[in-house]
Amino acid sequence: MTLAARARIEAAPNFLSNLEIAHQFFVEQDADSASERFRKLKAELREMVAVLGWSPAS
Repeated sequence: MTLAARARIEAAPNFLSNLEIAHQFFVEQDADSASERFRKLKAELREMVAVLGWSPAS
Protein backbone atom coordinates (compact mmCIF):
# COMPACT_ATOMS: atom_id res chain seq x y z
CA MET A 1 0.00 0.00 0.00
CA THR A 2 1.44 3.36 -0.97
CA LEU A 3 0.86 6.56 0.94
CA ALA A 4 -0.74 9.55 -0.72
CA ALA A 5 1.75 12.28 -1.55
CA ARG A 6 -0.52 14.95 -0.15
CA ALA A 7 -2.48 13.58 2.79
CA ARG A 8 -5.07 15.82 4.39
CA ILE A 9 -6.00 15.79 8.04
CA GLU A 10 -9.42 16.97 9.17
CA ALA A 11 -10.72 17.35 12.69
CA ALA A 12 -13.81 15.58 13.90
CA PRO A 13 -16.92 17.79 13.71
CA ASN A 14 -17.06 18.26 17.48
CA PHE A 15 -13.32 18.71 17.99
CA LEU A 16 -13.52 22.43 18.83
CA SER A 17 -16.27 21.93 21.39
CA ASN A 18 -14.18 19.20 23.04
CA LEU A 19 -11.20 21.54 23.07
CA GLU A 20 -13.29 24.16 24.87
CA ILE A 21 -14.42 21.53 27.38
CA ALA A 22 -10.76 20.72 28.03
CA HIS A 23 -10.09 24.41 28.67
CA GLN A 24 -13.01 24.59 31.10
CA PHE A 25 -11.63 21.54 32.89
CA PHE A 26 -8.22 23.22 33.21
CA VAL A 27 -9.91 26.30 34.72
CA GLU A 28 -11.79 24.15 37.22
CA GLN A 29 -8.58 22.37 38.21
CA ASP A 30 -6.45 25.49 38.60
CA ALA A 31 -7.58 28.84 37.19
CA ASP A 32 -4.12 30.39 37.63
CA SER A 33 -2.37 27.91 35.34
CA ALA A 34 -5.27 27.13 32.99
CA SER A 35 -4.26 29.51 30.21
CA GLU A 36 -0.67 28.26 30.08
CA ARG A 37 -1.74 24.61 30.18
CA PHE A 38 -4.28 25.23 27.42
CA ARG A 39 -1.61 26.99 25.32
CA LYS A 40 0.66 23.94 25.74
CA LEU A 41 -2.16 21.58 24.76
CA LYS A 42 -2.83 23.53 21.57
CA ALA A 43 0.89 23.59 20.75
CA GLU A 44 1.10 19.81 21.18
CA LEU A 45 -1.96 19.36 18.97
CA ARG A 46 -0.39 21.51 16.25
CA GLU A 47 2.76 19.39 16.47
CA MET A 48 0.76 16.17 16.17
CA VAL A 49 -1.07 17.50 13.10
CA ALA A 50 2.33 18.20 11.55
CA VAL A 51 3.51 14.68 12.42
CA LEU A 52 0.36 13.09 11.00
CA GLY A 53 0.62 15.21 7.87
CA TRP A 54 4.17 14.09 7.14
CA SER A 55 4.46 11.83 4.18
CA PRO A 56 7.60 9.90 3.24
CA ALA A 57 6.40 9.94 -0.37
CA SER A 58 6.70 13.73 -0.67
